[in-house]
Amino acid sequence: MRKNRKNDSHTRRKRICIAALLLAGSLIPGGCGIKKEKTSDSELPEIVIGIDYFEPYSYQTSDGEYKGIDVELAEEAFQRLGY
Repeated sequence: MRKNRKNDSHTRRKRICIAALLLAGSLIPGGCGIKKEKTSDSELPEIVIGIDYFEPYSYQTSDGEYKGIDVELAEEAFQRLGY
């Protein structure tokens, strides 16, 4: 059985064109430059962190406040994330 090469080439071009259009169409919404608004504090999920009491990395002061290097690093990281 003989294949029709002209028809096969035409079908391949159609598939490539359709794939290119779908790819271009999926990239258009991402390139619009729409920025997300900063979410308010009430919309952010609550994050719970567990620590070991091991000075100077983390410890609890007499007034119940947590201090230490690990606490300071976590506070800085979450501040940069917007918490």
